[in-house]
Amino acid sequence: MVQLIPTSTQYAELWYKWREEPSSLRYNPIVNSGLESLKDRMKGMKSDLSDLKSAEDFQLFIRWEHNIVGAVNLRNISHTMKYGEIGYGVGEEYQGKGIGTEAIRQFVLKIFNETDLRRLFAYVAEDNIASRRILEKVGFVQEGICREHFIINGKPTNEVLYGILRSEVRVIK
Repeated sequence: MVQLIPTSTQYAELWYKWREEPSSLRYNPIVNSGLESLKDRMKGMKSDLSDLKSAEDFQLFIRWEHNIVGAVNLRNISHTMKYGEIGYGVGEEYQGKGIGTEAIRQFVLKIFNETDLRRLFAYVAEDNIASRRILEKVGFVQEGICREHFIINGKPTNEVLYGILRSEVRVIK
């Protein structure tokens, strides 16, 4: 069973480890600034979505079979336009089990149930087929290609822009 639980610096070492895994480094523009810097960043994150103006970044961790296996994030929120960007990651040893898909499904529902955001978007490296499938299974639609959007490992990388609208998701109030 996949559960989303509040962020905590007690999970910082796990998050740091996942960010350093080959699959994460291959597809994400990660700047390694050290574990302590990551902990400081986490201290500014919130998990309670009821007040989106209370933080710039929101994070929840993914629990599966009593293990913390990944994290989901909401950031780059526009309060005027009512949209936000999601991000996610699952540790390599837990990938390919449907955990990411279920976590993103729950996260999207949580965001639309608990906030007034009308649109979510995500960027995925063009060749990260597994991550693209996660979004598509949840109902995200490919909206375009952002050419050379990120520099990953010193190389400009195309990112696929995905979006989902509140009106496309069954919101339970």
